[in-house]
Amino acid sequence: MKIAYSSRNLFILAFSILLIVNLIVLFGVLANRSDTPDFTGNLTERELNLPRRIHNENSGLTLQVVWRTVTNKSDDSYYSGSDFHAWFNDKKLTELGFKVDTLLNSKEYQHRYNNQLPKEVYIVLEYNGESYQKSLLNTKNELLESKEKLTKTPDDKKLLQRVERAKKNLEKEKITKSRLFAIDAGLDHAELRGRYSDRSKFIITKGIVRPIFYSRENKNRVVGYITKLSIERIHVPLKFKKELESLTNKDTTKNTDLTPPRYNIEFAYGKRAEPYIISIVGF
Repeated sequence: MKIAYSSRNLFILAFSILLIVNLIVLFGVLANRSDTPDFTGNLTERELNLPRRIHNENSGLTLQVVWRTVTNKSDDSYYSGSDFHAWFNDKKLTELGFKVDTLLNSKEYQHRYNNQLPKEVYIVLEYNGESYQKSLLNTKNELLESKEKLTKTPDDKKLLQRVERAKKNLEKEKITKSRLFAIDAGLDHAELRGRYSDRSKFIITKGIVRPIFYSRENKNRVVGYITKLSIERIHVPLKFKKELESLTNKDTTKNTDLTPPRYNIEFAYGKRAEPYIISIVGF
């Protein structure tokens, strides 16, 4: 038996689906904010980036969460899922449920590792703490090393360029680079919060991880890789949109590598480890 759908019935069905979806989203937001925030802090443009451009047809505005990891040497770009973590070793992968020994001993270990399904776990982000200070120190040391080498061969153009690049990297590290660093991962939020108890310094949120195989000095190894945070873009409430949007519309081409942060945001993660904006406390 065929069922005839009138335009009115289709409209009612579409409206009902939209209403249900909106209610689910609303309940999720309320549940996330129903208790004391799991993290609260004031973050700046260094950690919460505006989009480079705002398209007129898009009525929403989101901020990108910028996070990094400590590397042995300074880099021109922040880390956001593009390198390995010193702390994310085979032991940590085992804690997260990946069968490291079994797969590594298999003749097909490389193929199997690179094709393992990713997993959502909790990621610990440290804000303006020891990891940032270590990254700052690494950048300072690189500048000192470059200057020392230049004193021995002062006419070396490549070394001159390296010193200038190191100087700029240090300024960026001090002024514009994110101070939010991924430092740990786990399966149990409560266990991680017990170890990282400072709710103004440590964020515990969700992220996607997977193992990565590589070979170095004839040794096969597996390390962990954070593909991304589960939520990396934060919706800007309408009451704050106009202020932040004005900054982007003023200047879409200016190089802001050494421009100090233009805003300071009171920011939180709720009960469901999801981020939201409380207020703009500096502008």
